[in-house]
Amino acid sequence: MNSLDKVISACLQDACLDQQEHRCRPTLKHNFEHIICDIDSIKSLPGFHTASDMQTSLKHTSGMVMVIGSICVERSEGLRDRYLVPVQKASEYYNLGATLELDFAERFFPPLKKVIQYLADSLALPKAALGKAILYFSPGGGGLPAHFDAYYNFVFQMVGTKTWYLLDNQQATRPTVHYELHEYPHMPAQLKSYWQGEAPKNYLAVSQNEVLAPGSVLYLPRGVWHQTEAGELSVSLNITYSIPTVLEVVLAHIKQDLVRHEVMRENVNTTLPKEAQLYLHQLLTRLDGCIGAKWNHYPTEEINLYQTANRAFHSITEFIDV
Repeated sequence: MNSLDKVISACLQDACLDQQEHRCRPTLKHNFEHIICDIDSIKSLPGFHTASDMQTSLKHTSGMVMVIGSICVERSEGLRDRYLVPVQKASEYYNLGATLELDFAERFFPPLKKVIQYLADSLALPKAALGKAILYFSPGGGGLPAHFDAYYNFVFQMVGTKTWYLLDNQQATRPTVHYELHEYPHMPAQLKSYWQGEAPKNYLAVSQNEVLAPGSVLYLPRGVWHQTEAGELSVSLNITYSIPTVLEVVLAHIKQDLVRHEVMRENVNTTLPKEAQLYLHQLLTRLDGCIGAKWNHYPTEEINLYQTANRAFHSITEFIDV
């Protein structure tokens, strides 16, 4: 068994539920798992060793880099704890205590694409799932505040240690958006519609600690609250997957079906035309049967608009002279 097979097999064993008879694919767990692997095996994965060196990564990166930390709060006069800066300024911010986030790292380290695709295939993810790599470089004490994400995450700890403060999400199960704890009680209307109860209080006291060291792999399903803090120089490489929800596939199918009708392309008015009501009723009556055969074939750009637009933005900034 080669290193790629070895590491992915370990991830699959802890991240997936056993395949059930009524399902045609593995089912991802909804609880996090701390997986211990051999660091040499992880470093030998395509692109991992080269990408995990900060200076090498910054040298190969063009465009913008996200910087996160108190220095951002200070320089934005309290408005933001993170923002994008030209890659040429990234080291300056790192030396001032900021964590660096290099999104869509596979753009600059193409071998990472092999791992992203191999893991996706092993998980039998739908074709519309969007996988990507994110590099995090954190100085001692650096990290991210409490939040949850809308994607599934495999965190490979490459260098140093990082403490993860983890907490099951009792407020918003299966969330479809990213959310920061400090934003509470303000939240998007969609998230508010299924939010239950109060946000976690005394977060560090009620959360569970997991210390990641070189060789650790953390499987983090979407929605789990987490906060991080590096104990020293920390380098982690995250492979994330935004997987379409049933809602997103249903909405994509409805749009694809209804856009064929001219009345549906008319400007909106105070009332829904009777012809439009008829088309909508006919679609809903046959919705269940027609989606089943097509759910796995919608292109990513029709399902995951946020990540698709995010990738396009980063690609465009590569060509901007900043």
